[in-house]
Amino acid sequence: GPEKAKTLIEELLGEEEERPFSSLNKIDPFTLSNYLRNEHPQIIALILFHLDKNKAAQVLAEFPEELQVEVIKRISTLDRVSPEMIKELEEALKEGIKVKAFTSIKKDQGIKVAAEILNQFGTMATPILERLRETDPDISEEIEKAMFVFEDLLYADDRGLQRLLREVSKEDLALALKMCSEELKEKLFRNMSERAREMLLEDMEALGPVRIKDVEEAQRRITALARAMMEKGELILVGKGGEEVLV
Repeated sequence: GPEKAKTLIEELLGEEEERPFSSLNKIDPFTLSNYLRNEHPQIIALILFHLDKNKAAQVLAEFPEELQVEVIKRISTLDRVSPEMIKELEEALKEGIKVKAFTSIKKDQGIKVAAEILNQFGTMATPILERLRETDPDISEEIEKAMFVFEDLLYADDRGLQRLLREVSKEDLALALKMCSEELKEKLFRNMSERAREMLLEDMEALGPVRIKDVEEAQRRITALARAMMEKGELILVGKGGEEVLV
Protein backbone atom coordinates (compact mmCIF):
# COMPACT_ATOMS: atom_id res chain seq x y z
CA GLY A 1 0.00 0.00 0.00
CA PRO A 2 0.96 3.71 0.07
CA GLU A 3 2.76 3.43 3.45
CA LYS A 4 4.89 0.51 2.27
CA ALA A 5 5.73 2.41 -0.91
CA LYS A 6 6.66 5.48 1.13
CA THR A 7 9.01 3.45 3.35
CA LEU A 8 10.67 1.80 0.34
CA ILE A 9 11.16 5.11 -1.44
CA GLU A 10 12.55 6.83 1.65
CA GLU A 11 15.08 3.99 2.05
CA LEU A 12 16.13 4.29 -1.59
CA LEU A 13 16.44 8.07 -1.35
CA GLY A 14 18.89 7.53 1.49
CA GLU A 15 21.27 5.60 -0.77
CA GLU A 16 24.32 7.24 -2.30
CA GLU A 17 23.60 8.18 -5.90
CA GLU A 18 25.67 9.54 -8.75
CA ARG A 19 22.55 10.97 -10.40
CA PRO A 20 19.78 12.49 -8.25
CA PHE A 21 16.87 10.08 -7.65
CA SER A 22 18.46 7.38 -9.84
CA SER A 23 17.60 4.74 -7.21
CA LEU A 24 13.90 5.39 -7.88
CA ASN A 25 14.34 3.70 -11.27
CA LYS A 26 14.29 0.42 -9.30
CA ILE A 27 10.66 0.95 -8.28
CA ASP A 28 7.83 -0.19 -10.52
CA PRO A 29 5.90 2.70 -12.17
CA PHE A 30 2.58 1.94 -10.45
CA THR A 31 4.09 2.03 -6.95
CA LEU A 32 6.08 5.17 -7.68
CA SER A 33 3.09 6.97 -9.21
CA ASN A 34 0.95 6.15 -6.16
CA TYR A 35 3.58 7.65 -3.89
CA LEU A 36 4.07 10.78 -5.99
CA ARG A 37 0.53 11.64 -7.08
CA ASN A 38 -0.21 13.63 -3.90
CA GLU A 39 3.10 15.50 -3.91
CA HIS A 40 3.49 19.07 -5.14
CA PRO A 41 3.61 19.01 -8.99
CA GLN A 42 6.99 20.76 -8.86
CA ILE A 43 8.43 17.90 -6.80
CA ILE A 44 6.98 15.34 -9.22
CA ALA A 45 8.48 17.29 -12.13
CA LEU A 46 11.90 17.41 -10.49
CA ILE A 47 11.92 13.66 -9.81
CA LEU A 48 10.65 12.64 -13.26
CA PHE A 49 13.23 14.96 -14.84
CA HIS A 50 16.00 12.81 -13.35
CA LEU A 51 14.48 9.37 -14.03
CA ASP A 52 15.12 7.26 -17.12
CA LYS A 53 12.82 8.72 -19.77
CA ASN A 54 10.94 5.47 -20.33
CA LYS A 55 10.34 5.07 -16.57
CA ALA A 56 9.30 8.73 -16.29
CA ALA A 57 6.78 8.23 -19.11
CA GLN A 58 5.37 5.10 -17.44
CA VAL A 59 4.92 6.95 -14.14
CA LEU A 60 3.38 9.99 -15.85
CA ALA A 61 0.93 7.73 -17.70
CA GLU A 62 -0.54 6.63 -14.35
CA PHE A 63 -1.54 10.20 -13.41
CA PRO A 64 -4.84 11.94 -14.28
CA GLU A 65 -4.58 14.04 -17.46
CA GLU A 66 -4.78 17.33 -15.56
CA LEU A 67 -1.76 16.37 -13.45
CA GLN A 68 0.09 15.08 -16.53
CA VAL A 69 -0.25 18.48 -18.19
CA GLU A 70 0.86 20.36 -15.07
CA VAL A 71 3.90 18.12 -14.55
CA ILE A 72 5.03 18.36 -18.19
CA LYS A 73 4.70 22.14 -18.01
CA ARG A 74 6.82 22.26 -14.86
CA ILE A 75 9.46 19.90 -16.28
CA SER A 76 9.73 22.25 -19.27
CA THR A 77 10.47 25.22 -17.02
CA LEU A 78 12.64 23.63 -14.32
CA ASP A 79 15.63 25.71 -15.41
CA ARG A 80 13.58 28.85 -14.69
CA VAL A 81 12.54 27.96 -11.14
CA SER A 82 12.86 30.84 -8.70
CA PRO A 83 15.13 30.67 -5.61
CA GLU A 84 11.98 30.95 -3.47
CA MET A 85 10.51 27.82 -5.05
CA ILE A 86 13.79 25.96 -4.59
CA LYS A 87 13.79 26.89 -0.90
CA GLU A 88 10.19 25.69 -0.55
CA LEU A 89 11.02 22.38 -2.19
CA GLU A 90 14.14 21.92 -0.08
CA GLU A 91 11.87 21.76 2.94
CA ALA A 92 9.79 19.03 1.27
CA LEU A 93 12.67 16.86 0.09
CA LYS A 94 15.83 15.63 1.75
CA GLU A 95 18.46 18.34 1.94
CA GLY A 96 21.46 17.56 -0.26
CA ILE A 97 19.53 15.43 -2.75
CA LYS A 98 17.40 18.47 -3.50
CA VAL A 99 20.32 20.84 -4.00
CA LYS A 100 22.24 18.37 -6.16
CA ALA A 101 19.14 17.74 -8.25
CA PHE A 102 18.70 21.41 -9.11
CA THR A 103 22.37 22.15 -9.72
CA SER A 104 22.41 19.40 -12.37
CA ILE A 105 19.81 21.17 -14.53
CA LYS A 106 21.20 23.15 -17.46
CA LYS A 107 19.54 25.96 -19.37
CA ASP A 108 16.83 24.80 -21.81
CA GLN A 109 17.22 21.20 -20.63
CA GLY A 110 13.67 21.12 -19.27
CA ILE A 111 12.09 21.42 -22.72
CA LYS A 112 14.34 18.66 -24.06
CA VAL A 113 13.46 16.28 -21.21
CA ALA A 114 9.72 17.00 -21.50
CA ALA A 115 9.92 16.24 -25.23
CA GLU A 116 11.83 13.00 -24.62
CA ILE A 117 9.25 11.84 -22.08
CA LEU A 118 6.33 12.64 -24.40
CA ASN A 119 8.10 10.87 -27.27
CA GLN A 120 7.56 7.67 -25.27
CA PHE A 121 3.79 8.29 -25.25
CA GLY A 122 3.23 7.91 -29.00
CA THR A 123 -0.26 9.11 -29.99
CA MET A 124 -1.22 9.42 -26.30
CA ALA A 125 0.90 12.59 -26.12
CA THR A 126 -1.62 14.45 -28.30
CA PRO A 127 -4.26 15.23 -25.62
CA ILE A 128 -1.55 16.36 -23.19
CA LEU A 129 -0.12 18.77 -25.76
CA GLU A 130 -3.60 20.00 -26.69
CA ARG A 131 -4.41 20.80 -23.05
CA LEU A 132 -1.04 22.47 -22.58
CA ARG A 133 -1.59 24.50 -25.76
CA GLU A 134 -4.75 25.94 -24.20
CA THR A 135 -2.99 27.12 -21.03
CA ASP A 136 0.54 27.84 -22.25
CA PRO A 137 0.89 27.88 -26.05
CA ASP A 138 4.52 29.05 -25.97
CA ILE A 139 5.73 26.10 -23.89
CA SER A 140 3.60 23.70 -25.94
CA GLU A 141 5.19 25.00 -29.14
CA GLU A 142 8.71 24.65 -27.70
CA ILE A 143 8.04 21.05 -26.66
CA GLU A 144 6.53 20.11 -30.02
CA LYS A 145 9.56 21.55 -31.84
CA ALA A 146 11.88 19.51 -29.61
CA MET A 147 9.95 16.26 -30.03
CA PHE A 148 11.14 13.81 -32.66
CA VAL A 149 8.48 11.41 -33.87
CA PHE A 150 8.28 8.97 -36.76
CA GLU A 151 6.54 11.49 -39.04
CA ASP A 152 9.54 13.82 -38.67
CA LEU A 153 11.44 11.51 -41.03
CA LEU A 154 9.67 13.59 -43.69
CA TYR A 155 12.35 16.21 -42.98
CA ALA A 156 15.32 13.82 -43.21
CA ASP A 157 17.94 14.27 -45.91
CA ASP A 158 17.86 11.54 -48.57
CA ARG A 159 21.39 10.25 -47.98
CA GLY A 160 20.84 9.91 -44.23
CA LEU A 161 17.43 8.35 -44.79
CA GLN A 162 18.89 5.75 -47.15
CA ARG A 163 21.45 4.83 -44.52
CA LEU A 164 18.72 4.57 -41.89
CA LEU A 165 16.67 2.28 -44.13
CA ARG A 166 19.66 -0.05 -44.48
CA GLU A 167 20.03 -0.23 -40.69
CA VAL A 168 16.43 -0.72 -39.53
CA SER A 169 14.76 -4.07 -39.09
CA LYS A 170 12.58 -4.95 -42.09
CA GLU A 171 9.92 -6.22 -39.67
CA ASP A 172 9.91 -2.89 -37.80
CA LEU A 173 9.68 -0.92 -41.04
CA ALA A 174 6.73 -2.96 -42.31
CA LEU A 175 4.94 -2.44 -38.99
CA ALA A 176 5.79 1.27 -38.75
CA LEU A 177 4.38 2.04 -42.20
CA LYS A 178 1.02 0.58 -41.22
CA MET A 179 0.21 3.86 -39.49
CA CYS A 180 1.85 6.88 -41.12
CA SER A 181 1.03 9.53 -43.70
CA GLU A 182 1.03 8.76 -47.41
CA GLU A 183 3.54 11.57 -47.83
CA LEU A 184 6.04 9.83 -45.55
CA LYS A 185 5.46 6.46 -47.24
CA GLU A 186 6.20 8.04 -50.63
CA LYS A 187 9.40 9.64 -49.33
CA LEU A 188 10.61 6.34 -47.88
CA PHE A 189 9.72 4.42 -51.05
CA ARG A 190 11.63 6.98 -53.16
CA ASN A 191 14.74 6.21 -51.15
CA MET A 192 14.56 2.44 -51.70
CA SER A 193 15.48 0.29 -54.64
CA GLU A 194 12.56 -1.06 -56.65
CA ARG A 195 13.22 -4.57 -55.34
CA ALA A 196 13.38 -3.41 -51.69
CA ARG A 197 10.14 -1.47 -52.15
CA GLU A 198 8.35 -4.51 -53.61
CA MET A 199 9.55 -6.74 -50.76
CA LEU A 200 8.43 -4.19 -48.17
CA LEU A 201 4.95 -3.93 -49.70
CA GLU A 202 4.69 -7.73 -49.67
CA ASP A 203 5.75 -7.79 -46.00
CA MET A 204 3.15 -5.15 -45.12
CA GLU A 205 0.39 -7.08 -46.88
CA ALA A 206 1.41 -10.32 -45.20
CA LEU A 207 1.14 -8.72 -41.75
CA GLY A 208 -2.62 -8.31 -41.94
CA PRO A 209 -4.32 -6.40 -39.08
CA VAL A 210 -1.88 -5.33 -36.36
CA ARG A 211 -2.18 -3.73 -32.92
CA ILE A 212 -1.61 0.02 -32.69
CA LYS A 213 0.70 -0.64 -29.74
CA ASP A 214 2.95 -2.83 -31.92
CA VAL A 215 3.06 -0.17 -34.64
CA GLU A 216 4.00 2.57 -32.17
CA GLU A 217 6.73 0.41 -30.60
CA ALA A 218 8.22 -0.26 -34.05
CA GLN A 219 8.11 3.47 -34.84
CA ARG A 220 9.85 4.26 -31.54
CA ARG A 221 12.66 1.80 -32.29
CA ILE A 222 13.19 3.40 -35.70
CA THR A 223 13.15 6.95 -34.32
CA ALA A 224 15.60 5.92 -31.57
CA LEU A 225 18.00 4.72 -34.27
CA ALA A 226 17.40 7.93 -36.24
CA ARG A 227 18.19 10.04 -33.15
CA ALA A 228 21.44 8.13 -32.64
CA MET A 229 22.39 8.81 -36.26
CA MET A 230 21.53 12.50 -35.85
CA GLU A 231 23.85 12.74 -32.85
CA LYS A 232 26.68 11.36 -35.02
CA GLY A 233 25.85 13.75 -37.85
CA GLU A 234 24.82 10.85 -40.09
CA LEU A 235 21.25 12.10 -40.49
CA ILE A 236 20.24 15.71 -41.08
CA LEU A 237 16.79 17.18 -40.56
CA VAL A 238 15.45 20.21 -42.34
CA GLY A 239 13.40 21.59 -39.45
CA LYS A 240 9.68 22.09 -39.42
CA GLY A 241 10.30 25.80 -39.71
CA GLY A 242 12.47 25.23 -42.79
CA GLU A 243 15.86 25.67 -41.11
CA GLU A 244 18.57 23.05 -41.41
CA VAL A 245 19.32 21.42 -38.08
CA LEU A 246 22.49 19.46 -37.38
CA VAL A 247 22.44 17.40 -34.20
